[in-house]
Amino acid sequence: MLQLLQSMWSTIKLLAFAFVKFVDVVPVLGGLAIVSVAIGLFTFFRKRHRI
Repeated sequence: MLQLLQSMWSTIKLLAFAFVKFVDVVPVLGGLAIVSVAIGLFTFFRKRHRI
């Protein structure tokens, strides 16, 4: 029983740690996605205007 509780607790700690890291990374990934989309639209419109 104690072994099961310890393994469950370590799993919960690991999941909490991964969740915190994920939440830390999400704004960075969101910002990069927004920047890449903005650059893609910008180059797309510049190419359209050149023709």
